Amino acid sequence: MQAGRSPYNAEANSPQRVYGVVFARTGYAEVMACSEEEARQIADNELKYEDVAWDDDWHSTDALPVDIPGHIVYEKRR
Repeated sequence: MQAGRSPYNAEANSPQRVYGVVFARTGYAEVMACSEEEARQIADNELKYEDVAWDDDWHSTDALPVDIPGHIVYEKRR
């Protein structure tokens, strides 16, 4: 998507640059454990993708400036 051409544009006269946007997705699994910490460790180290009930929704969590020449950039189709 190009800056200055969306309803999200707050600074139309600002110089354009590329931002890397990180996305997160929510999942749920029930884990038998003796503590919250143990449950997290089991989830991190033993669960596989198919063990998690994944939500179909996702959201952006970060947008960080990217300064890598020659990489592919998403631009909104007209």
